[in-house]
Amino acid sequence: MGLPPGYHLEYGGEAREMTQSRGEMGRVMLVPLALIMLAMVLQFHSPAKSLVVMLTVPLGLIGAIAVALFHAPLGFMAMLAIVSLAGVIVSHIIVLSDFIGEARASGMELKAALLHAGLVRMRPVLVTVLATASGLVPLALSGGELWRPLAAVHIFGLLAATALTLFVLPVFYYLCAAKLRWIR
Repeated sequence: MGLPPGYHLEYGGEAREMTQSRGEMGRVMLVPLALIMLAMVLQFHSPAKSLVVMLTVPLGLIGAIAVALFHAPLGFMAMLAIVSLAGVIVSHIIVLSDFIGEARASGMELKAALLHAGLVRMRPVLVTVLATASGLVPLALSGGELWRPLAAVHIFGLLAATALTLFVLPVFYYLCAAKLRWIR
């Protein structure tokens, strides 16, 4: 018994759905990134300063590499974790950048403000990141195929982004403020 005229069967299943989901997720990721950029422009009153902050966001996406460490697929949940991780990273960067701006507004020299902000904000940032990462460890170890990728991306992404942000953001900030004069 055959199919009626005009009908056909397609095989593809989950692989096809994953390919479509990745493409859609890539397009959808532009919306939160644009909203994050808009929030930063409103916060800093400076597109240049916001751009410097956005340049550091890819540092946190190193967490996606963690998926390979846990042998988890880079599927929808891992991609969802990458989007949410970008927001968490930006919040840490905004706090650090705001602290740098406050120190400079009080008359502190650029290098001193960068060092001061890094040292003063390091402890609270590390405590919140370590608490979050620790809370996700059980999910990463026993969350199954659905939740393991999300937890792995968050844990390693937060740890990598925090370490890199505390060192790379001040360097970017210095280059953009002192050398390129993008930031006042």
